[in-house]
Amino acid sequence: MWASVTAVTLGAGVSSWHALLGLLAVWSTWAGTTAAAFLAAVGPAPVYGVAIATVIAMPVSVLGLLLALRPALTRTRLHAPR
Repeated sequence: MWASVTAVTLGAGVSSWHALLGLLAVWSTWAGTTAAAFLAAVGPAPVYGVAIATVIAMPVSVLGLLLALRPALTRTRLHAPR
């Protein structure tokens, strides 16, 4: 009983996995072609701008998360005690 259930489940899972991999291959080909066409038409300058903005935004986001997630007792103390 369990062997047949396992076989059916694995068969469905493997076929679904193959279908998903095929879909991802089509999507990645489309995305790569679209990105290449975009870069050929516009040039690399917009990509540099997005990359620089991302590099700048990441530390700011981490700092915001650290400030938001710090313990409740230290939230009111924004400066060193005198």
